Amino acid sequence: MRFEKRIQTEVVPEWRIKYIDYKGLKKKLRNVQREKLARDKEFMQNNDPSIYSRDSRPQSPHLEEIPSSFNDKGISVQSQRTFSMNSVADSVQDFFHKVSSALVTLQRHQSLSSNNKPRPSKITSLETLMVQVDPKERLFFTALDGELEKIEHFYKLQEIKATNRMNLLVQQYEKLKEKGDERKHSFEVWNTPKAFVKQSIDFFTSSNIPGSVTTISLDADERRVHYKIAKKNIKKAVFEFYRGADLLKKYRVLNYNGFSKILKKYDKISERNGSQIYMQKVTNAYFVKSDVIKKLLKDTEDFYVENFEGGSRSQALQKLRMPNKENKTYYYSILRIGLYLGLSLSALVRALVEMREILENEEKNTIWPKLIELYSGFFLAIVFLLLLGVNMYIWTMSHINYKFIFEFDTRSNLDFRQYLEIPSIIFLVMCYVMLFNFQYKPSDQLISPIILVISIVAILFNPFRILYYNARKWFLFSVTRLLGSGILRVEFRDFFLADILVSLTYSLSTLRLFGCINETGCFDVLTPLLASLPATFRLLQTSKRCFDTLQVNHFINIGKYGTTILAIWMLYIYRNVQSPATKASWAIVQFIASTYAFSWDVKMDWSLCELHSENYLLRDELGFESHWVYYFAIISNFILRMSWILLLFIEMNHDISKIIVFLIASGEMLRRFQWCIFRVENEHVNNCVQFRAIKEVPLPFPMEESENVDVVTTDYDRAPSLASWSSWSKRLFAKRKLNPADNWRDFEPTKNTSEYMYVNDIYEESDDDDDSYDDENDYDKYRERNTMSVSLTRMERGLGLSNAYASRSFLPSNGTNSIYLH
Repeated sequence: MRFEKRIQTEVVPEWRIKYIDYKGLKKKLRNVQREKLARDKEFMQNNDPSIYSRDSRPQSPHLEEIPSSFNDKGISVQSQRTFSMNSVADSVQDFFHKVSSALVTLQRHQSLSSNNKPRPSKITSLETLMVQVDPKERLFFTALDGELEKIEHFYKLQEIKATNRMNLLVQQYEKLKEKGDERKHSFEVWNTPKAFVKQSIDFFTSSNIPGSVTTISLDADERRVHYKIAKKNIKKAVFEFYRGADLLKKYRVLNYNGFSKILKKYDKISERNGSQIYMQKVTNAYFVKSDVIKKLLKDTEDFYVENFEGGSRSQALQKLRMPNKENKTYYYSILRIGLYLGLSLSALVRALVEMREILENEEKNTIWPKLIELYSGFFLAIVFLLLLGVNMYIWTMSHINYKFIFEFDTRSNLDFRQYLEIPSIIFLVMCYVMLFNFQYKPSDQLISPIILVISIVAILFNPFRILYYNARKWFLFSVTRLLGSGILRVEFRDFFLADILVSLTYSLSTLRLFGCINETGCFDVLTPLLASLPATFRLLQTSKRCFDTLQVNHFINIGKYGTTILAIWMLYIYRNVQSPATKASWAIVQFIASTYAFSWDVKMDWSLCELHSENYLLRDELGFESHWVYYFAIISNFILRMSWILLLFIEMNHDISKIIVFLIASGEMLRRFQWCIFRVENEHVNNCVQFRAIKEVPLPFPMEESENVDVVTTDYDRAPSLASWSSWSKRLFAKRKLNPADNWRDFEPTKNTSEYMYVNDIYEESDDDDDSYDDENDYDKYRERNTMSVSLTRMERGLGLSNAYASRSFLPSNGTNSIYLH
């Protein structure tokens, strides 16, 4: 793999701008190459003008020695009259002899000219580097110095934050052990005979006997639950810390290889020894010499083995280390998707033909229009599930880290090709159920939709570990979290899923038809109830976030969903009481709701329309290179938000109104598909600005200043962190009781069979790299020649290991980096 492509695929997306600008450095090298070629050409022309003529074709005076009788027209006419066969052979032999002699002379002449061309001088030292090189080369090395300084700065900051985080985790585990010892001691005291007699006497002499007994029981249960939740959170925090430290280690290795590769390209172009000289500066840089992250990874492994895996190191490493998915292929997934969709489309076309014949031949008062409306709702919902796979593809190709945003488990998550298998199967089932219903026309028309629902439930709730069991479990768990809106802590996936359901109100409202397929009337009141249910979920979620954060933005967002719910009920009133007053009332409320929602989409969800932005009416940082996609999204979002205006020009009870409603619902589905792209893109850009690449896990115990562990500080203020401890976690655990339902689960699809890789100090270079030579100064050889004077003992085993952490920090005692302890 070419290194430029590798560095694009292996970088941490949130840290992308902090990596070596390999592409920009290659552009500067191309300028160096152009300058060198121009200089060589000028030298050759000045040395021998006959070598380069106007048409740039080599000429030689020696070619003039060729007889004119052997010109391009062949042998002369006079010779043709007098020659014999022997004379022709002699003449041809003499011709080739003279031509070969002329070419040898020309080659020798060019070789002498090339040998006389001045060679670039060798670079003697770093101090004289800028003096010896040419202007274009000087610009290259200046840019190289800037990249090295940028990487040094960022690496130091992240290393300091990782060290502080590790100290904090160890201190948290110390507090957890103290809580465990207190809980164990309380039960041991209660179980002694003397304590039992004393507690029995207190029980019978207490003035509030039931209250005393209940308090003892609840306190014991509460302590047990709190202990388990606290240990689970610390374990999860250790997972994330190990991942962050591993990312930082890969960051170091990838940048080191980048410097090595670009300098070897420089040597090849300039014919100097820049790699030999400048790599001395790189190998002496802090991010290469530092051994802190390597020791942190080792100590974290020991910590996890002893405290969470009962001494099983192999099992612990299998959980901690990232699976190697670089060589994983998805050919069978693509084959199955193509098979499912191909069969689905053929059945869908046949079903639509049958549906058309039914509508032309059957009476209007039959149940077929209701049945078609019910299938339309299923169709929009399933198509949107397929479009989510397209969203995942767009995010993947644009290097948008959506897996981190949704807090998927990075060790085992679904690729977009694997995900598409699930909605493709559901779409296949729906198409064939429709075909069966329209073609065979069973006596009980409700049986086909019921079969469809049962099939979907069987696919999603299948208890067997097939068809990505863990992924389906994560999805169902996320859906059930919506029932706890207003109570549970709001996560990104919660409001993202609720916003999707807001755009699928047509599909939800058609569910009422299950109760009236074979009846003359329907429960019309269920239509606004079902349609307003997703907006109600979002209203409760926003109220919860407003209560937790006390931010004005969330209070404004409450008004948006309040107007949405009001517009749904006003439409219901207008349909049942059609009058100019109800029509005008609904139109006014709907216009306010649509304008409200459009403004929030563009300004808040997408963070666009910044007046003073470098990109006109957009924002400074963009996730997509093409600007026109943002302008198109703004305009199309407004048009689709206002598509309800079509209902003002038709009668609500007319047959055409159902078609218009379906088209408006389809447009809303496509609008939400577009909204998802830019909503996640905006979240990713925010993460990149803050360099947030690791999930923040709330820690269970608040830390007082007097109890705080050793904190490593630096001269750089406002440093981005690998994983910071949020202040709201203090309120969550100190002032409120822990709720087991508040602990979310990660996205854990079925594990693949790929082996877990051991993260080496350097990646193996493939044979088809863009460099035609091997690394001479690679990271492993440097590590063998150089050792760092950092005296850090390994973590002590057993329960007493944390005492070693409380008294020291994981940084070398080097005062040259403006780092101090307090």
